[in-house]
Amino acid sequence: PRASFDPAAVARTVLRDVSSSAETGAAAAGCSLSSLHAAFRRFRDTTPLTALHDVRLERVREALVTTGGDETIRAVARRFGFTNPSRFIAAYGRRFGEHPRETRRRGALQAGGRLPA
Repeated sequence: PRASFDPAAVARTVLRDVSSSAETGAAAAGCSLSSLHAAFRRFRDTTPLTALHDVRLERVREALVTTGGDETIRAVARRFGFTNPSRFIAAYGRRFGEHPRETRRRGALQAGGRLPA
């Protein structure tokens, strides 16, 4: 990979298209697929797809806090590539230790708005 290669930056770049793949990430980084995997293993102790999954979860969390009740949790998750609600909720819980509904409620309270149902 090129000297300025940052695995997290590649994941964020690839996130612009939620149907992205590791191959897309390699192209964005200007390296081969095997180099991309090696760089993620070396610098992040993970795989490109796991890193992309984590970035997607972070983006969902940000959206849940900022969108209030304007968009359903399911719609927010789908916008970032999570098509199976039960798998999304399980992954979200593992990552953040709470249900997405709790994140949304906390975001509404912090914004001084009314609690979503």
